[in-house]
Amino acid sequence: MLLASRLPNMVLVLTGGVVADRRSRRWVMLASDAIRCLTQAATALLLVTGRARLWELLVLQAAHGAAAASRTASFIAQLADGWSEFRARPWLWASVLHVALLNLMVLAPLLVLGPVVAKRFLGGATGWATIATAYATGAVLGGLLGLRWRPQRPLLACSMAVLALAPLAAGLAVPVSLPLLAAAALLGGGQASLGELLWSTTLQQHLPAEMLSRVSAYGWLGSLLFVPLGYAVAGPVAARIGVDATFWVGAWWVIVSTAGLLVVVPGIRALRRRDAPETLCSAPAAG
Repeated sequence: MLLASRLPNMVLVLTGGVVADRRSRRWVMLASDAIRCLTQAATALLLVTGRARLWELLVLQAAHGAAAASRTASFIAQLADGWSEFRARPWLWASVLHVALLNLMVLAPLLVLGPVVAKRFLGGATGWATIATAYATGAVLGGLLGLRWRPQRPLLACSMAVLALAPLAAGLAVPVSLPLLAAAALLGGGQASLGELLWSTTLQQHLPAEMLSRVSAYGWLGSLLFVPLGYAVAGPVAARIGVDATFWVGAWWVIVSTAGLLVVVPGIRALRRRDAPETLCSAPAAG
């Protein structure tokens, strides 16, 4: 019975891809779901009534597997299209890689080792709560700024905003006084929400509307890819080179990686804001 379902699935998955390319993928997926629902309902009815014959069950499961093949092929094709759009734009994948490495080198150590610094030098939980509150407040203020500020080169502004993380990492490396760290956290939180708004706006204006969700998904996946690794290695790295050195590495990484990104990928500097994304969203983005 399992083979009756899996064999058509394996044989027809490529054929399903051809069908998906020639027909609306949305309708192919909807039709596939409808057929699978009907075949499973018919199978259940035959089994419940005790009237099921082997050949009937085999036919129904084969139809189920064939329908699943079409849906799988459509899904794979859509992912492939999204990936093609993603990798075709250096400004896009380079920015995602930049954020991914920032999460690894700076934000993960900040979340793991920041409380350690607070416990040793800043009064413990109260000190860390002050820093976290300042960061959250900065995020709100950065969001408000992002709603009003419309830079002509939004991706350049987004990348430059990342530099506001460096004072927080450097301040924890010293460490400086709690008020100074709170001010640095305010800047760090501000760049996070401001950068997210500028990034989202850039994607909406420079990606085909039908690809936006898929490309955004690759962006989120890529930016978060190294976060678990960052959490895992922050402690061992700090034990080997010291907490202060770990934060200094992070602070310098913010500066050096951002400068390198802007030099190596000119498309980030060149990409301009579009004032009417609803009429231009299907146009290809600048490289």
